[in-house]
Amino acid sequence: MLSIYPAIAAYAGDDLNPIFGGAKNQITLNIGQGVNSFGLIPLPNMWVPFNMMQLQYSQPATVFRLPARQNFSIIKTIGYGKKYEYTDYVGTFVWNWSDYATEIAAITWDVVFLHTSRWYFGAGAGFAIQGRQNQREGTKFLLPFKIFTGYRITDSWSAELFTQHFSNGDTGGIANYSYNFWGLGVGYNF
Repeated sequence: MLSIYPAIAAYAGDDLNPIFGGAKNQITLNIGQGVNSFGLIPLPNMWVPFNMMQLQYSQPATVFRLPARQNFSIIKTIGYGKKYEYTDYVGTFVWNWSDYATEIAAITWDVVFLHTSRWYFGAGAGFAIQGRQNQREGTKFLLPFKIFTGYRITDSWSAELFTQHFSNGDTGGIANYSYNFWGLGVGYNF
């Protein structure tokens, strides 16, 4: 029988963190497909020629006694030069996705809200900086937001499905057009 429980308190010395089990470290490779969406939770309905590769190192943590992880990530976005036209209340934009290929460094925290012994569901946020400023974001400073669900396959391996949003937080002096991705990740716990 599968039961879902509200996340239980996971203290630093406990083995209760559903992301890590008894491990104290995690390396994750995330690969994402770009979506031309400007919302915090992007709908997967306007795929664009823009991808993300992310290498993430994580350690267990707690946030208000909920199981969590603290992350440091190195991200590479890759655009393919194809253009996508979009019209909104500001005007019509033709995005050249190769212009947004850059490197991003991020520090984030992910919190688990629901979990079983192997499944977990949560959200995360943090701070990031991109290698170069561009027309879409208008600043090097980014605010990442993530929603994820994962499954700890064994004590060492896990898989996640996620949606990732990078915003300028309205600090770029231009409309907030953000980067958005849907993707899959594979994690190794040790």
